[in-house]
Amino acid sequence: MKKLFAILLTGMLAMSAFAPSVYGLQLIGGGPEGTQNSPMIKTDEEGQKMLPLEIYGTIIEETETSITVKDPLTESTVILNVSKDTYIVDAVTGIAATIKDRTGDRIAAFYGPATTMSIPAQSNAVAIAVNLPENNFSPKFVIVEAVNKVDNTLKITTNNGSLIITIDSENPIAPYLTRNIVTLGHIEVGTELMVWYNMVAMSFPGQTTSERTVVFGKRTGANGSATVFTNAGVAVINGEEINLEPAPYVNDQGVLMLPLRLMCEAFGYEVKWIENTSKVEITKGGSKAVVEFGSKTYAIEGRDSMIQNFTFEEAPVFNRTTNRSYVSPGFFRAVMDIEVIVNDSEM
Repeated sequence: MKKLFAILLTGMLAMSAFAPSVYGLQLIGGGPEGTQNSPMIKTDEEGQKMLPLEIYGTIIEETETSITVKDPLTESTVILNVSKDTYIVDAVTGIAATIKDRTGDRIAAFYGPATTMSIPAQSNAVAIAVNLPENNFSPKFVIVEAVNKVDNTLKITTNNGSLIITIDSENPIAPYLTRNIVTLGHIEVGTELMVWYNMVAMSFPGQTTSERTVVFGKRTGANGSATVFTNAGVAVINGEEINLEPAPYVNDQGVLMLPLRLMCEAFGYEVKWIENTSKVEITKGGSKAVVEFGSKTYAIEGRDSMIQNFTFEEAPVFNRTTNRSYVSPGFFRAVMDIEVIVNDSEM
């Protein structure tokens, strides 16, 4: 019966993919540690992003697809569905681990925030740290909301803007499940991390330094996807083929630049110039992104608040000769959580 209920929960949560992923993301609108920031993101009634929950406790039962975790301090229990998309690391070394045959082990788990109202509650595990040491020095799962690079350090903002974590290139930075070398340059808005830190300065936002960082990457494309066929001059957007007019081009840095208005409107967004400025508003539903040509920063307005200082890889440009605006494929991932894949074939 418990396994059946877990399967039903997984199906129920999966249906939220229509208004995306495990964090409850959606384009309308923004808890415990960790956050995913797609700028146009589902929020709670106070306008805060829906963040994963966390539990520190012991695995008291396990199946092939789930674990039951009990917090010995609060006596709270939660059943967590574990899938191939769940990040699992060793809490001491940061190395990728497995969850099999760990009944009795102490772990830190990050899940939800969608949970059932049952007793015990059930949810989907986002990240798990096994082999939790006796001193409870556990990594935290976070998602980057903003970045600021200063010399050989990177300051990331997370937790609805309430925490700034300094990541120093001198401290260990490792990838997850690969042997690829990762650096500060691989950490950007939307990147998911495990970070190890002790003390947090009593300020707002709080500030701390990560002693070890594991880089998971991004969960992208929650709000749609497109494949751009450069040699054919077309894009397939959510299964529909459109002609790319004006045509894309490659800038001096070798980055493909795509027509802003055409792509946005194909995804159902409205693009409007802000009079007497070099900025445009990109809106859908109750959220609005404000981007400025020539600038790598953008602002997100959702309900009652303005969130600023987000960055993306390549600044939008406006061609005064053709009266057209262009953005990089990464623009759609950063601003809208839309994955754009570039394919140089003829289709």
